[in-house]
Amino acid sequence: MLCRPRRRIAADGTIYVGSLDNNLYAINPDGTQKWAFATDSVVSSSPSIGADGTIYVGSEGNGAFEGVLYAVNPDGTQKWAFATGVAIYNSSPAIGADGTIYVGSADQNLYAVNPDGTQKWAFATSNDVSSSPAIGADGTIYVGSWDNNLYAINPDGTQKWAFGSGNAVSSSPAIGADGTIYVASTDQAAGGGTLFAVGACGPGGSVVVTKVGSGTGAPGKTLPGGAFQVKNTCAGKKVVSGATITFGNGAIFSKATLSAMINGVVVASAVKHPYSNIAGTDFILSKPVSVRPGKTLRFTLGLTIASGHSGSSTQTVTALFANGASGAAGLPANLGTVSRK
Repeated sequence: MLCRPRRRIAADGTIYVGSLDNNLYAINPDGTQKWAFATDSVVSSSPSIGADGTIYVGSEGNGAFEGVLYAVNPDGTQKWAFATGVAIYNSSPAIGADGTIYVGSADQNLYAVNPDGTQKWAFATSNDVSSSPAIGADGTIYVGSWDNNLYAINPDGTQKWAFGSGNAVSSSPAIGADGTIYVASTDQAAGGGTLFAVGACGPGGSVVVTKVGSGTGAPGKTLPGGAFQVKNTCAGKKVVSGATITFGNGAIFSKATLSAMINGVVVASAVKHPYSNIAGTDFILSKPVSVRPGKTLRFTLGLTIASGHSGSSTQTVTALFANGASGAAGLPANLGTVSRK
């Protein structure tokens, strides 16, 4: 499924542009004004043009402080208006092959709007969405959020994967010919940012697992440290040779054992002993594990109590599966989705 490229110039040469004076302007090729469409607020969003010539543009707010996505006919009259919870700022609409319009809002949602102006679905993030969505060849929608994530969203509004950049993603994703997604995050404190290249089938991600069991026991007892899994959502086979794991408090453990399973069978394991340096520790599996497309590699973690320690201690265990920039031990970029099990 191919998406329509975002257009701001009509087939007849008319140029459409928004303004801080609350108007969407249509400009003739000779630079004269064709018409001006008055919105309820500042237009910081760039317009997009549908297959039938309808112009879609967002404004930052109406009298109720709601953002508004406008559909404007080629003659400058309003077709419909769709209100979001808060302002639409900077997020420019993207149009899918089926005519669905996608736009982000400061109410922390990415909206999918039908061509008739009704809501198709809303995808919730944890912060403002000022990024302009981009649509992949398979219909996947990519958008950034101020919650530090780049999201890949299926056409039905479900999450495909999320890539954590570490800082706010207000930039708009760009998609390369090979499907690679390029996006930048902004580190406001440092006054800089980082450009990331993320594979289309998913960068993996991180999953937080809280230790299972009461945790009461004497030294030498092994407690369950949780379970997590990685699914290969790519078209080709992926090879996993390890993981990078960070613990909330690893000093009470003398040994940590990571076991990798496919279809309930342990296929490889890794042991750290003694286990005192627990920040971002690399677990290298006893042998690389090949994961076929659509298959899931499941991990379980066993934590052995160290001498001199006893009692209960709830552990927060973060297993990191990310792209090559993360330093994850042996994990290929674009492995797929990671989830709590």
